[in-house]
Amino acid sequence: MSFELYNSVLRNVLQSNVNFTINGKVIKSGVVKLFTTKQYFIRFHIDIPGKDIKEVPYPYDIHYDEISRTCCLNYKLSSLCNNHAETMHMLRRHTPARTHKLYDSMLEITSLL
Repeated sequence: MSFELYNSVLRNVLQSNVNFTINGKVIKSGVVKLFTTKQYFIRFHIDIPGKDIKEVPYPYDIHYDEISRTCCLNYKLSSLCNNHAETMHMLRRHTPARTHKLYDSMLEITSLL
């Protein structure tokens, strides 16, 4: 994935009131003031009281749905290995003991009206 793709997709949520959701659960909401990319992470600077930075690793796939105004950051193993069945089986067999909340899930950033 290129940085230009990340930038073009993530620009759609700038200066918007958004919800960050994982598996239907809202984990953060607020106005995205800025996003930056550094090493292997994307940092979202959010206008909310308290801690205002949400940092997530680069996703395996990213896309923006114009109709639902949702930016999807895909961390699913199927997207990592392009739905190759044998590779998927190997990855699932070697699941780590502790996993990150984004492991094999999708982060959706939905713009609110």
